[in-house]
Amino acid sequence: MQQRHPRPPSARASHGCRFLSRRHAIRIGRWLTLFAGLCVLTGCFPYREQIVPRIEGRLVRGAMPVAGVRIHVLPETFRAGCQPSRYTAVTDDAGAFTLVGKSRIGMIVPMGDRINTWGVCIEENGRLIEGFRDGSIGWPPRHIDMQCDLERTVRICEWSERNQR
Repeated sequence: MQQRHPRPPSARASHGCRFLSRRHAIRIGRWLTLFAGLCVLTGCFPYREQIVPRIEGRLVRGAMPVAGVRIHVLPETFRAGCQPSRYTAVTDDAGAFTLVGKSRIGMIVPMGDRINTWGVCIEENGRLIEGFRDGSIGWPPRHIDMQCDLERTVRICEWSERNQR
């Protein structure tokens, strides 16, 4: 009678992953499914967030255009006090100014409503004047039209959202 020798472990037929047992592969698969599900439920996917709106505006004093004045937009966390910003435009001879705006791609949408605060400061002759400050839920608009009048004492700048087409 001939005696049978067991096959070495490397020669046995394997099911599932080569380095993991089937039980471990199932466990890892369940964790990956749970992780993917949590990412989707919490909003972990690419989206576009507006940081600074595109602004087309005009600065006047009464009816006269004001030229050579810096307009600063303070994004996201503008709470109090004007200061220079990297989002700046200078008015031309007609008092017109344009800020390109800024958006970015985000990956995780925070749970709940985002509080949005932003504002405009006007720098004239080294003096910073608060044009307006806005706070709302969500992101700033993508494109706005703005009119600023330095003769006003409160809410110097008024704006309206431009329809996106």
